[in-house]
Amino acid sequence: MDKVLRDEIEVTDVCLADDPEEDLRLRFVAAMTLWEDDAITMICATGEEAAEFESSANEIDLADYTHELAFLPDLTDSALTVLDYTSKNVMCTAHTESQRSKLVEMLRKQEGIMIASGNAGSEIVQSQVGRIRRADLGTAR
Repeated sequence: MDKVLRDEIEVTDVCLADDPEEDLRLRFVAAMTLWEDDAITMICATGEEAAEFESSANEIDLADYTHELAFLPDLTDSALTVLDYTSKNVMCTAHTESQRSKLVEMLRKQEGIMIASGNAGSEIVQSQVGRIRRADLGTAR
């Protein structure tokens, strides 16, 4: 599969790749690119010029996540995950019926890559998922 250049992808694209794992990887790249672009813009807006910008991902070490490993599920267990599309966080009363159906449709499309634990992603990834959700529902800020 051809690698997609990071300038050609956006977090809100409906489908970035046929393979769910590649789709998730590309969404992460797009989200990190967006976040890094925001950081670069903020540096420029303050009038400071950075001699060199290094991605914060280069500074992350596996040891930084050891405290979270205890909360990860046992991946050797082949338990089937069933997603509930009628739960209160999906059927929020703030959404219109049209928005709810769009949300459920989007969740079903991404079912293959969804993580059972809602807190498994980093804050950056979760904020980008929120942006995707708002964009898909037509409530983007």
